[in-house]
Amino acid sequence: MAKPKPDYFPLIAGATLYYVHVDYSQSEPEVTRMILRVVSAAQDGDTLRAQVTKQWGAAAPQTQELRVDGKGAWAGKNLEIRFPPKLGDAWDAADDPYYKRMILSTKAKARTIVKDFTDCLEVGFTNEDTDSGSRFYAPGLGLVREEWAGESRNSVLSLADWRIPGQAQTLKRQLTAKPRGNDGTLDRDGHR
Repeated sequence: MAKPKPDYFPLIAGATLYYVHVDYSQSEPEVTRMILRVVSAAQDGDTLRAQVTKQWGAAAPQTQELRVDGKGAWAGKNLEIRFPPKLGDAWDAADDPYYKRMILSTKAKARTIVKDFTDCLEVGFTNEDTDSGSRFYAPGLGLVREEWAGESRNSVLSLADWRIPGQAQTLKRQLTAKPRGNDGTLDRDGHR
């Protein structure tokens, strides 16, 4: 099974993605870190299966299966990205028929706390009641930003750092490299 290019949902054993989640639903914003680790990944016929752990704050890590097959990229029973990604393509979430997903852009810009990503896949989601948002997937990296607004939640999840086996640089190394032609200070969004 050949995944479409670019790869918006890479499953690489040993990859670790670090996120910051800000929940604006309360009177004071609540900030939580989330760490996603790809514990293992293996090809099973035409399906690439990965076991991942998600750890929110100090809570115990939760294990989940992610997989990629000819139909798309899945988190459990939910089709996160339908292949091939086509602008305007829409589908239902498997675990909740009220939630719809739709490809909103294949060239979106996603601002994270440390870097602006370009050429992202933007997958919008909405339910028939009150919630909506978008997930932004960067080529070769995966989920870099999620925005959620509605009655049940008002939050942003933003990539803060990553480590991918086989990649020469992580963001931490990029940010600590000697600056060229400036004083090296970063603004509040992590830009020089």
